[in-house]
Amino acid sequence: RSSPSGPASSNARHHAIAHRAMPSPAPTALPRLLAAISAAASSPTDLRRLSHLLISPSAPLPPIRCLNTLLMALARHGMLSDMESLAARMPARNLHTYTTLINAYCLAGDLPAAKRHLSSLLRAGLAPDSHAYTSFVLGYCRTGLLAHACRLFLLMPLRGCARTPFTYAALLQGLCGAGMLREAMAVFAGMRPDGCAPDSHVYSTMVHGL
Repeated sequence: RSSPSGPASSNARHHAIAHRAMPSPAPTALPRLLAAISAAASSPTDLRRLSHLLISPSAPLPPIRCLNTLLMALARHGMLSDMESLAARMPARNLHTYTTLINAYCLAGDLPAAKRHLSSLLRAGLAPDSHAYTSFVLGYCRTGLLAHACRLFLLMPLRGCARTPFTYAALLQGLCGAGMLREAMAVFAGMRPDGCAPDSHVYSTMVHGL
């Protein structure tokens, strides 16, 4: 079959070949790009502008993992009100969404707000994971409620949530900060029998406390 000739048809063929050669974006490309942009944002204004851009009515709705990435960036910068605004505009939430909100408020010492999102998580038919429990252990320790932290720490395996080095570090930091070194040593000694090997953060916490 004959093909058209001439500069116009040649340009069209080159354009078609280039278009076919263009690789499709990887499924994880957008979340990675958004994570890089969120990490590079130099001011709260930049992050706020990015969140408004993503949720703009004129723009296609990004996947929930992209919204969670931005949610984590807002939480990391301490922009809790903007984090709440973004979460309120999200059409759906998953476990990652709720644990991000819970962790942000536990780090800020706002346990009532963290518990409010925990209630929403439960109403959504989800179960808290190790990250959520660890956030509350940290939040209780930071607010001086060590008895609550210890009770939750003991409850975790009964709820099917394995304790992680982060969980141990959070409780050890609270115990050491309260001068309860004997209790801290007992908790530390129980790590390996619990199947949780100490990491550098745990060792640093113990060295600093001692």
